[in-house]
Amino acid sequence: MLNIRSVDYTGRQLPMVQLPGLDFIEQTCWHEFLNSSIQLFAALDVRFKEMHGITLADIRLLDLLATSDRGLYRKSELSRALMLTPNRVAQLIRHLKPQRLVTQSITPYDRRGVFVSITVAGRARLEAARETFAEEVRTHWLDRMSRQQMMALTDIHRRITTQLQIDTESATLEDLI
Repeated sequence: MLNIRSVDYTGRQLPMVQLPGLDFIEQTCWHEFLNSSIQLFAALDVRFKEMHGITLADIRLLDLLATSDRGLYRKSELSRALMLTPNRVAQLIRHLKPQRLVTQSITPYDRRGVFVSITVAGRARLEAARETFAEEVRTHWLDRMSRQQMMALTDIHRRITTQLQIDTESATLEDLI
């Protein structure tokens, strides 16, 4: 099998993991999906840090808090919702707290539990980051496709997601990558 390599944003060659049983087209399809996703997330992360002092993971956490019905989440619920380990969620909170973007409080009914909520400053930072997010997604992803390709890709991803039905109670994103 031909060993294909891709190039990252710094010009370094990225090796392609050879998966047994996949033909050339299947191997290439999977590799290009994985590589483009990783590169897109890295580019977004760099841009968010430059523009807003927060990461893509921070934005996901802030967005979850901002869009919650109660305006807050238990730390354990955040881990499940974000598909991150409790340790990683704690790191995100430690990063956001000194910036006064989130607050923590002990749950009134269970002294072991901790609520995390978004602050007014957190909402303002999130709103600015969302604008950057939209611009970057358009620039690096949407502008690379026709409307027809977008609709096809949406259908493909919906079918894949529906079929997988990952149990978020037991899996974390970190477990998956």
